[in-house]
Amino acid sequence: MAKESITIIAKDGYELQGAYFSCENKEKSNPPTIAIQPAFGIKCGFYSPLAKFLAQENHVFIFDYRGIGESGDPKLVTEGMHAWATLDMVAVHSHIESRFPNSDFHIFGHSGGAWLLGFIPPPKNLKSLLFLCMPDGYFNSFSFPNNLRLYLIWKFLIPRNVKKNGILANGKYYSAACA
Repeated sequence: MAKESITIIAKDGYELQGAYFSCENKEKSNPPTIAIQPAFGIKCGFYSPLAKFLAQENHVFIFDYRGIGESGDPKLVTEGMHAWATLDMVAVHSHIESRFPNSDFHIFGHSGGAWLLGFIPPPKNLKSLLFLCMPDGYFNSFSFPNNLRLYLIWKFLIPRNVKKNGILANGKYYSAACA
């Protein structure tokens, strides 16, 4: 399996950093392609073990959203989460489609990396979606006092941590929280 660092340019010129894992099975004439779309505030490197596993039979792409991980300083990003879908995801999907135009395309979306897909048109060769830990992020979907706690987390805790640290949590703590 060969891992290649990649830079993808979004429509507004922003440079996104990521990685491409080539398919190990050289006997496959046209292996499927998978985009792993990270949860909010999680560096794409968190998904490297999964990408390596999936690369046994597929081409796999992982990336950092603008202001997360290797894709820039969060303090310099002024766009909201909507840009992660309409600019970042669209750029990644376009990159994959141009690199593998005849390959079946699959998306693995984790948390916000799943529900942001609702803001963009589907990629041309999309064959399947797999979502993991895709919560309903609307605070009023929950009863009191959980709705208040979620409101405070979404409006204050998450934005503060991502702006300050460039990530929401490191993989060790995030894994424990989802277990």
